[in-house]
Amino acid sequence: MNNFTHFANILLTHDQLISRVRSPTRKKGDWFHSISVFTKESLTDMPVGKKILCTVIHFYGVNGSPVLDALDTFIKCTRIHLGKKVYVVSSWSYDVGVIGDIRTLDSYKIGYGKCNISIKSIISVAFNKWGNNKIPYAHQKNESYNCVAFVDDIFEWCDSGNWNTRIESMHQKYGLFI
Repeated sequence: MNNFTHFANILLTHDQLISRVRSPTRKKGDWFHSISVFTKESLTDMPVGKKILCTVIHFYGVNGSPVLDALDTFIKCTRIHLGKKVYVVSSWSYDVGVIGDIRTLDSYKIGYGKCNISIKSIISVAFNKWGNNKIPYAHQKNESYNCVAFVDDIFEWCDSGNWNTRIESMHQKYGLFI
């Protein structure tokens, strides 16, 4: 067993990805939630049918609720669809997910990686930065933009130790506090 924490941006969709339907992109109509998944094993190396324990941190997105939620659940690779692994997360058992990209200021990065930071420390950093009373993005409504902003930001931090410059520039542009 290694000491790495593996992370992946899982985009959830209500679509069942049948026939020649492509896996969802980051277009608004293709997915409804972006979650950060942390595991002790690599999701990209995970064989079809395997189920592993994971920790999910995600933007809760309901007015009057905490900004973030963290939960322990399971993730399973159910199949490969058009060359892309499809996952089911137990807490969202009626939906399927794929690994999505991370958006930076001027490009996209792959939406998975590994770091030598413990899941417990990642949770602490995420909750300390985003907090229960902080507005996490320019959109202040119950919109999925918030979950994308959070996942992009925490993964950039896990990967490089820096916050996502795109998120910081949006905060400055709209005068939001962090």
